[in-house]
Amino acid sequence: MDIMALRSRKHFVAQIRSYLTILVVFVFILPVPCSWFGVHPSGDIIEPQFRVSVETAHAHETRRSDDVEKEKHPESKKELELRGYINIKDSISPLKLKQGDRFFVIYDKHGSVGVGAVYEIEDETVVNLIDDITWYRDPVKMKIPGMTGADSGSGCFIFRALKKGETKLTIWKTYRGEKSDFPPGTGQDPLLKSIIIVVE
Repeated sequence: MDIMALRSRKHFVAQIRSYLTILVVFVFILPVPCSWFGVHPSGDIIEPQFRVSVETAHAHETRRSDDVEKEKHPESKKELELRGYINIKDSISPLKLKQGDRFFVIYDKHGSVGVGAVYEIEDETVVNLIDDITWYRDPVKMKIPGMTGADSGSGCFIFRALKKGETKLTIWKTYRGEKSDFPPGTGQDPLLKSIIIVVE
């Protein structure tokens, strides 16, 4: 009789453990991978955790603002060009683009010194900024504790042509928040690029 009672008790404990395991899976484990894709088990849509911010060449090719894919940040100017993005460094004004075209301008950037750039768009309904990324010259040194001045590199403004129209894009070099060439006092024009953009 005692043996039967013991077996019954073990069976009961095993069942309780099974139910608890199922409960843990549904409450704690299942929501994590689902949330990576922006879907919660309750059916609510949430922000994906792995969202990144640069449109791909697919969006450029289809020229559809509502058909935009996301992917990792480009590691170089060459990678941007391979995606179909347009480097307007040497472009002549007026520059004619199609709706959906992506284009970029690269500038010197050194955060700890104060070197950077700013942009101005006369009509942001025609063209807008979609990203501002940084490529460090020596990213390994950036990770060394106490290392100073290792944040020199290049910045990259990435823009998108939104709709038909005309606007002016101007990019200035900056030093410590002011429009200035570096080093200051050289008398050089801080204007990096000024171009009329016509979206057809």
